[in-house]
Amino acid sequence: MRIKRFLSLALCVCLLLGLLPSVGLHASAAEATICMNFVTENTRWSYGGVDFDCNRDSSRNITTADNGWAWYGAGNEVYAAKTLVLEPTFRLDTTNNVGILLPAGSKIVYRTTEEAGPYIRASRKNNDSNAYGVHCKGDLTVCGSDEQAVPTGLTILAGDSSSAKDSACSIGLWVEGTLTLDAAKVNVTGGSIAGRDSYGVFAEKDVVVTDSVLTAHAGAASGRSFGVFAKGTLRVASVTDGSTVNAYGYDSDAMPRAEGKSYGIWTLKGVSAEAGEGGVTVNGYGASVGGDAYSCGILISEGDLRVSGTESAAQVNGYYGSTEAGMAFGLRVYGDLSLDGLASVSGDSHRDALVRADCYGLYLTGAIKVTNPDPFTAPRLSAAASSTGKDKPAYGLYATGKLELPAALSGHFSGTSSALHSAKSVSYDALASGTTTADLSEPVSLYDWKASGKDFVKDSKPARVLTLHPGYDVWIGSHRISPKDKLSDVLGDGTVAYTPAKTESDAERLTIRDLSLHADGCSGIRSFHDLTVDVQGANTISAKSAENACAILSYGSLRLEGKGSLVAASEQADAIRAEEGITLHTLVLKASSGASYAVQAVSGKLSLISATLDAIGTPAALKAATVSVAGDVTTKVGEPLVDWDRREPLTAYPQVSVTVNPPCKGDETCPGHAFADMPEPNNWAHVGIDFAVKHRLFEGTAPDAFEPDGTMTRAMLVTVLWRLAGRPECTDVSPFTDVSHESLYYYVPVAWAARNGIVNGVSPTEFEPDSLVTREQMAAIMFRYAKFREYDLNGRADLSYFPDLGSVSEYAAEPLAWANYAGLITGTNGDDGIVVIAPADGATRAQVAAILMRFMQYYGLDVTEPASAETR
Repeated sequence: MRIKRFLSLALCVCLLLGLLPSVGLHASAAEATICMNFVTENTRWSYGGVDFDCNRDSSRNITTADNGWAWYGAGNEVYAAKTLVLEPTFRLDTTNNVGILLPAGSKIVYRTTEEAGPYIRASRKNNDSNAYGVHCKGDLTVCGSDEQAVPTGLTILAGDSSSAKDSACSIGLWVEGTLTLDAAKVNVTGGSIAGRDSYGVFAEKDVVVTDSVLTAHAGAASGRSFGVFAKGTLRVASVTDGSTVNAYGYDSDAMPRAEGKSYGIWTLKGVSAEAGEGGVTVNGYGASVGGDAYSCGILISEGDLRVSGTESAAQVNGYYGSTEAGMAFGLRVYGDLSLDGLASVSGDSHRDALVRADCYGLYLTGAIKVTNPDPFTAPRLSAAASSTGKDKPAYGLYATGKLELPAALSGHFSGTSSALHSAKSVSYDALASGTTTADLSEPVSLYDWKASGKDFVKDSKPARVLTLHPGYDVWIGSHRISPKDKLSDVLGDGTVAYTPAKTESDAERLTIRDLSLHADGCSGIRSFHDLTVDVQGANTISAKSAENACAILSYGSLRLEGKGSLVAASEQADAIRAEEGITLHTLVLKASSGASYAVQAVSGKLSLISATLDAIGTPAALKAATVSVAGDVTTKVGEPLVDWDRREPLTAYPQVSVTVNPPCKGDETCPGHAFADMPEPNNWAHVGIDFAVKHRLFEGTAPDAFEPDGTMTRAMLVTVLWRLAGRPECTDVSPFTDVSHESLYYYVPVAWAARNGIVNGVSPTEFEPDSLVTREQMAAIMFRYAKFREYDLNGRADLSYFPDLGSVSEYAAEPLAWANYAGLITGTNGDDGIVVIAPADGATRAQVAAILMRFMQYYGLDVTEPASAETR
């Protein structure tokens, strides 16, 4: 209530200290327009030679075809009374403090073309008064007669001033009632002002946006800057088309900075976002501010934040800017947070904001309520906060009361002080169906956590990262996908196959082929969990029209792999972004961003394995904690990458190009150039043999022969794995009767492998060292080796689409699913051309070389152990 009374007092000061805006009484045809005044409290005005007496003609219908406007003051066959119609050619640029003054209950109907839309600007002749681009004395409705896809819309601006009195305000659109946008696209900007406040939109009651796009900017003000301010509620909905609100607490033409306090959106009674057939997006951006000023994305003083997605996604995002000594809030809600269906809410920083003061991703005084318990439609909540100030708190989610996290909630929270903070207690019993991970170096269960009364802690240490993952969490554009979706209905061109994570430690998995996806106002592909994307064919993914819209965005780790290519572009955000690490494996990636990094691993390592990358970004192409190139080079970002084509610091350049393991030329530099039977460089087997020979995993069968089509025995494979382990000593006696002579080159490797459970033999007493190793045996042996080495064994492929799955031996079913998932053993063409898994087939030397290369690259291994002559 104190905030409400303060705002009312501030408005009275702005309006009643003798500084009422001056509207012109008369202007001849030769003079510049003073004000288009359709309110009868003043006498006369003129525009474009049309003289209008409001006292006499307020109910008259006037059309001015040459000047692009028409006023319908009385009943007619087309429009209701008090309707102002604006044509695409209409342009009002007045030196007065008010552009257009309308009576209560008015409606603006505008038309646009691809090139032009109506334009209204009041440029403040009187610097001591308030300025309004459009001022309505009561309720106002704005309707567009064209599709939202038209790039132009209705533009309204209030003028700037550097000498206004401390009580003067600049407001792009002031409505003394409820503002309603219906199928409209409106761009509003308040002027920069040396006086008190600047507003893009100011509504004395509600702001209602339906199937419309509202973009509102405040100017830089010494007091406060508001993108959208409503004394009532902000209600955004979609019925047939989508709705978007982008509200900025700063000038559209300036750097994102305000002189005083900055708010993207401030409402007194709440915010609601309800998505029907079209999606709904609400973004509030606080500016970077100086001194002890606040930066807040969205502030709700008295009311709830309600987000509901029934048929499409609804999302509300609040972003804070930099501040030195003030406070920063992504979202600040003095009420409850209600989430239903395909709902998403986030509070985060804006453009890597630097905060040296108190910082909150989401500040909440009420409860979190989830009304749809379906795991597929589990709402999403994320909050992040970071502060570099000494002893300054930074909490992802801060609750002033008891914090209860519903079971159906999917969430990601991070804070340099703590991911979660509750002034009272944290209830997590309802989360029994979900899982939790933290950045304390090991996974933890829900019941390992304790509520200390202040911070969400484990073993008395704050958890700075907390992830909740109850269900499917991958989005294509604004559509949340499930394995049952017919994605062709959503995507159009290209194909996408989706495999959800079965456990918290698994990654969500997408396979894309020849995909052409262009997202407007949201990310192209978005995952709130670890994500692997298998890239096949030629693919293009782009995102535009939102500062947080990436081509691909993962709130966990991201792995891009496959034999295809991907062009990824973002207009205003990172093209490729992951909150944790990013791995690029074998694919060709071209990534570009018009306003940020091409590829950014926020808190992890960027690993490139046999990949080709072309990256263009601003201020730099890449950003990560460290960079690893094929296991050979690891460097901190900012230090030279000596094996790259750029030898200067990575972050100093907006463009980076690198090919890891470039194609072999087949000349003297080729590791296998001495072999007469070496496959040509364009043959699939060449790169694997090169890799195996370069790393001395095995050599040729003769000085000038490799025998790529030769057979691989069980003894050979075990010996190679023994070498990968570093030639460990083993004094055990071999348990196999057919491996009994210590002079055999594979005696120690087999004894070592048997002792560590890597091989079991074909029977308790026989190993069959000279038998050909089959595909399923190789999968089982390498699976057990990876387990012995404590490598990550998460991830299983679905082998049910292979028609010969029934021929897989029971012991090899899980290892073969792992090997297929990791890309080590893939399908092969059968006799009839059908792709099969062929578990009993043998493997050639070339095939094993390729599999070992993939294995080492999958785990980022580097082997320099010299090979012996016995290893064929």
